[in-house]
Amino acid sequence: MAKQGTNYLFFHLNYSGRCSPLATEMNPIQNRLRSIKSSLVDRRESSVLVGLIALIALGIAMNASSFLTISNAIRVFRGAAIVAIIGYSMSLLMVTAEFDLSVGSLVGITGGLAAVMISGGFDPVFTIVLVITLAMIYGVTQGLLVTKLGLPSLIVTIGTLTLLRGAHFLLLGGQAVTISTAEAGPVMKAIGGTYTLPLPVGIPFTDVTLFSIPALTYALPGVHDEPQTFTSFPAQILWVLALLAVLHHILFRTRFGHHVRATGDNINAAETTGLDPHRIKIACFAIVGGVTAFAGLSQLAYVGSVSPGTGTGTELIVIAAVVLGGTKLTGGEGSMTGVLMGALVLGFAQNILTLGGFGPKFSRLITGLFIIAAIGLDTVFSEFSFRLIREWYTRPLAQIARSPRSFFSDQAPEKGSTEAIAFVAVSILAIGGIVASLALLASFLAPPFADRFVLFIAEANLSGAVMVLLEVYLVITLLVLLAVFTVHPVATHRHSSSNGDSTLVAVGYGMAPAIFLFAPFTLYGFGFLSILVYGSLVVVAVLMAVTLWISVRSLHDLSPIDGAITVGATYAVWIVVAVYFASNLV
Repeated sequence: MAKQGTNYLFFHLNYSGRCSPLATEMNPIQNRLRSIKSSLVDRRESSVLVGLIALIALGIAMNASSFLTISNAIRVFRGAAIVAIIGYSMSLLMVTAEFDLSVGSLVGITGGLAAVMISGGFDPVFTIVLVITLAMIYGVTQGLLVTKLGLPSLIVTIGTLTLLRGAHFLLLGGQAVTISTAEAGPVMKAIGGTYTLPLPVGIPFTDVTLFSIPALTYALPGVHDEPQTFTSFPAQILWVLALLAVLHHILFRTRFGHHVRATGDNINAAETTGLDPHRIKIACFAIVGGVTAFAGLSQLAYVGSVSPGTGTGTELIVIAAVVLGGTKLTGGEGSMTGVLMGALVLGFAQNILTLGGFGPKFSRLITGLFIIAAIGLDTVFSEFSFRLIREWYTRPLAQIARSPRSFFSDQAPEKGSTEAIAFVAVSILAIGGIVASLALLASFLAPPFADRFVLFIAEANLSGAVMVLLEVYLVITLLVLLAVFTVHPVATHRHSSSNGDSTLVAVGYGMAPAIFLFAPFTLYGFGFLSILVYGSLVVVAVLMAVTLWISVRSLHDLSPIDGAITVGATYAVWIVVAVYFASNLV
């Protein structure tokens, strides 16, 4: 009986994932450290934390004297404040597997309504209460449309986004509305104003001063040549921290938060336990409305004005920060601390670009890339593993290098088009990563030669690395598409049993030697090494021709002559397109 109980205990511990059958024999401290390590690795916030640390390191390397100041840190936190505040409530809603894409428009119209009312003589406190109440009613209305009518939240909030944007334009009459400091009053300043140091702190509504927060003068040894002064502090940062604590507590320490997570994790199971998922979702929509209205009021208090474009695009940046921070698109899992870190990642990225002297166009480019990366993170975290990378790329590449005939005759027929596309995608990342890394390394170690590491557009710096990745992507993708659209009709003409999947597999894996294109991409720009550029291109072209010839013969069942004709036609198309682009770019 004791033995049976012991086995049950070991099974239970294994099933719960908290320890192994040998855990009882381990040192308790070691067991605890291993548990903490496993928790940190498994938490989705760990990746955004690594990204945040990497951006901070990059900022220090780029311009330490300007980056390592309290004023710069406050500037980044202030810039991320609105995204973080709205992101907390958005994360709560997304945990229930719903979206609200209208938050950007809601920021604009709530700030606009408050500006019109305050400038018209209304009491600021009454205005704040009214605006937040109306926004929560608006959130409840959206929740009712989604839950009671069964409409998709994506479609509903796209419609309300446009509706609110139009109403905001009509409210302002197409012009900006400004409020003065006197009109805003102390309450609006407490919501989002800026306080100048030294700052006296006393008992509210009295003249009693308890203490004063002085201005701070400092200098980091080896970093700052002159003393730095910190003299102002925005109230928004305090609200970012306060709302983080409140909404984190709601999500993880209250019954309502437990019901929110249960609804997003499995709505059918939640209903069987007596929960009302519709009521929970409606409440979350209301919270989003109220918190977003508060963010709009805070932005009004900080800037002092509202324009017809206020809030435009905010919803996309908020969703990017939320997903970067670990909230699943499919619901059931969220993180408030992750939202803050995601907002800071976007903020530091913008800050580094500004310190590097890049214009708004690069800021928008980086933001767009982060949005794409954020939306893709949900799939990456659920599907990605190093084992998958081995299956997708390294193992097939090694097998092709060892024996291409054996791979294409025995294993390639079992591959699908999805695996072939994944192989090409990893190849692009590998080539672009090598070239971009060398370009960045050159910019730090050998500035006189840095600009020679570019292909056509970029300089050897952060934006240059991004542009190199885009250039490699465009070049390789164009080669693959041209090859697919050439191989398929030629192979079909030579052999009627050809199909699209076989063509994708043949081209995707047949272009495996393209990994060596990093050599000519890297050497391009060094005039005295032109012989190596063209020589490496010839070597890659020959290797790719041989591999493509083997792949199309095996997968399309072509004769040696038909295979040579197919590959020759592909190369003819490549050459014609290359000559066309070269003649127009020169």
